[in-house]
Amino acid sequence: MNAEPHLGPIQPEHARDGWKLRGDGQHWHLIKDYGKHLGVISATTPATCAWQITTRTGEFLREASAGADVDGARAAADEWVAGHLGSVTDQSARHDEPHKLA
Repeated sequence: MNAEPHLGPIQPEHARDGWKLRGDGQHWHLIKDYGKHLGVISATTPATCAWQITTRTGEFLREASAGADVDGARAAADEWVAGHLGSVTDQSARHDEPHKLA
């Protein structure tokens, strides 16, 4: 039995600078806790990804395609949060509840 191929450009080495890897090895996401807000980077095709920012209750604030550039997606999400939501830092140590992906 052959394993299903990994979907998308997200790799374990992208989990740094407050971004944490979640998923099952075939469908990976990066999650960043900004305190009252969450950042998520998900694969959109086998070769591309997009980032989004939501409130902790799931209210959608921003989403943008990042092509194949996962590092660019991380930087763009961080920059958007800093520019639109003020100066925030990684708050993952302050929130124990996991973010569930639909």
